[in-house]
Amino acid sequence: MANVSAVLKGTFNLGTDKSVSIINNSTGQPIDIGGRLTSFKADPKIKNITSEPIDNAGVNQMRQAYDGWTGTLEVDRSTGAFDILN
Repeated sequence: MANVSAVLKGTFNLGTDKSVSIINNSTGQPIDIGGRLTSFKADPKIKNITSEPIDNAGVNQMRQAYDGWTGTLEVDRSTGAFDILN
């Protein structure tokens, strides 16, 4: 979901480019996806954070914070490079 709080009335938004780096956790090296990327979708995972304040008459305050991402990649596979990642 886009953050629309920074958009001013009367202006236009060109959007935000997204990029992903897929890293092998055991080697620290980038992973070859083995083909041409045809589709990419990224969705943020958001969690609620609750604070118990000593002001505000003791009413809990809540806010949302990003907690990672989920998504999908679709690739027209041309090599078996991705197959080695069982």
